[in-house]
Amino acid sequence: MALKMELLGETQILVTRFFAAPPATVYTAHTDPDLVAKWMLGPPGWALSVKSYDARPNGKIHLVWTHPDEGELALTGSFLELEPPHKTVHTEQFQIGAPSPINTVTTHFEAEGDGCLLRVVIDMPDAQAREETIAMGMEEGMEASYGQLDALLSA
Repeated sequence: MALKMELLGETQILVTRFFAAPPATVYTAHTDPDLVAKWMLGPPGWALSVKSYDARPNGKIHLVWTHPDEGELALTGSFLELEPPHKTVHTEQFQIGAPSPINTVTTHFEAEGDGCLLRVVIDMPDAQAREETIAMGMEEGMEASYGQLDALLSA
């Protein structure tokens, strides 16, 4: 199932996607830094370096993607809340030149049939930040990464 993206209100994005794996397995893939390094790669040509990914309250996140022609994109943040295997909440801020505003991301891992329905709510500080994030290719990057996660989960 392909990623579905919806705009909620003025400042939120809801992303949903189904995975053919139990919620606990998908949760682990989102919280284990070794697994994150295998699937959160973005579109073809990008490489991910996991500098820090400490999935516990107040644990730090620092990811860096590089592309030979496109340059570098970094994401920093911290985990705020974890409810294994059902929910995570973290902050994130992208650095592409100047830092973006700080977003809060709540991810729900819900049982659906034999698999997991992933629901990600991204809270942004304002409508302009949301527009800029979407324009950066967020949907393409997320779906490319989730395609890698599908492959990892089926292996």
